[in-house]
Amino acid sequence: MERTDYLGSAPRKAVSSQMPVLTYELRDRYHSLTANQIDIVFPKDQEFFEEELQRHPISEFPHLPYCVDLSRVQHLAAPVLGSLIALNKRIQRAAEQPRQGTTDLCGKLSVIISEPEIFEVFVIIKLNQLFSLHVSREDYEVRLNPR
Repeated sequence: MERTDYLGSAPRKAVSSQMPVLTYELRDRYHSLTANQIDIVFPKDQEFFEEELQRHPISEFPHLPYCVDLSRVQHLAAPVLGSLIALNKRIQRAAEQPRQGTTDLCGKLSVIISEPEIFEVFVIIKLNQLFSLHVSREDYEVRLNPR
């Protein structure tokens, strides 16, 4: 019996990538962390994911919303969810002092998930109550800047 401790369809048989798991960028109105890999299932990738989440400067601009873009990810290890929950707690602590001009997305992690199976798992285990979930960066940016 095959282990299925990842989210999404079965991952491809591959070795861990040498590219960074996440790329950080401070955009005009929000923090953005974008996953660069299709699979975040290997233990080393999970470790890199956790390390990269912990190293980003949340406290520098706590009034800006924070987004993790997993739209490229097709396979996600379940332990990565714990990393996202820990990041959300850091964001909440950093944003405890509300500032004028902030949106309702401040102090709450937004996650972009385009893989339907992964999105469904987030909803089933009620992570949609903890995170703001979006199906694309465009969907997120519309929510960020309502007209």
